[in-house]
Amino acid sequence: MGTIKPFNVEEKRVEASRRIHSVFGKQPFLYIKYRDNYAEGYCQYKNGQTVGFTVWYRDMIIRTDRYEAQSPHEKAMDYINSIPERAWAS
Repeated sequence: MGTIKPFNVEEKRVEASRRIHSVFGKQPFLYIKYRDNYAEGYCQYKNGQTVGFTVWYRDMIIRTDRYEAQSPHEKAMDYINSIPERAWAS
């Protein structure tokens, strides 16, 4: 029995890659691991510091057409309302 995903994983991987690259900029070392539900980005800065960043595909589903004009509270409420009540139940 398979899992029904509410999004196209390949498209979300591309979006996650863009987001991770925008966060880390042009650092000398950048590594991204793609999973079924999220992507993990790892970066090593020139001074040797290593930083990780996770992008959940579910987080990118939130409607972005009015997202920029919202207050922080409205953004938080949109995020909370986007989470299914019982994601583990079928």
